[in-house]
Amino acid sequence: MTGVMTARRGIFCYNHLQLMSGPRSPANSDQSPIDLLAGSLAGEMVPLGRNFAYVATLPLVEEDLNEYLHEPIAALPIAVCEAIGPVRIVLAPYLIRTDGLPAVVQQAPAMNLRLRSAYMSDQGNTLFFSVKEENPSEYHQIFFNTLAHLLTRKLDKNYEKRYTDLLAAEFEQHVNGEVDEPSWELKQALPEGGNGNRTSKRGKLFREYSLQSFTDTMTLYMHGICCDIDVEPGPRQVPSRWLRKRIEALYEMFPPPNNRPVLPEHLARR
Repeated sequence: MTGVMTARRGIFCYNHLQLMSGPRSPANSDQSPIDLLAGSLAGEMVPLGRNFAYVATLPLVEEDLNEYLHEPIAALPIAVCEAIGPVRIVLAPYLIRTDGLPAVVQQAPAMNLRLRSAYMSDQGNTLFFSVKEENPSEYHQIFFNTLAHLLTRKLDKNYEKRYTDLLAAEFEQHVNGEVDEPSWELKQALPEGGNGNRTSKRGKLFREYSLQSFTDTMTLYMHGICCDIDVEPGPRQVPSRWLRKRIEALYEMFPPPNNRPVLPEHLARR
């Protein structure tokens, strides 16, 4: 399935880092900490190509594997796969926050303890996704958001500067809005400058905002390669003209596989 972004409905969700804060559950024998599980399942990983491998800790049919793995991985730009490096994916029924690392559980935990994804990157990239009771569109959002976080950690400095320059141009024109809640909140926290623009792009707060904005915009971009998604204009959504500038830049930096279209004008070019 290929996707094209149109301007109608925005997609917002909590990412794995935000969901790892809050109440904690006591450890018990029904929980499998992700570090121990990653080690025990390493020999059972099934290669998927493009530096990906997976293992499922619950029964899944081929249609599920297409939805959870084959379709989103096939939509990834080659440059993203090369930058991130080898990725191992564990599909689990549920993830839960604990006093230590997140853990995999078989039974549905309380909603305030659930995680939708978690990852470890100290010994290679091992990604965990909760798939039971998960809406496919929201799963894709979490999947691409997790990969965007990994990419941001290894982002080429020239690409980072290009994206930061785009944001600086937006500030010069007093452009409001963002792509998702995390970058919106960081943008609102930036101090105002004397000329009415927010803080200098050389500042620590601006860089933190810029990287989160890149993560959120990259998530939207990769999701748009994979699926038809809508972006709804609104006071908290970056205006479509400026969003297109971001997407066009990402399209050049991280070309989609097989020249897949992302914006409607890409269909016309094709």
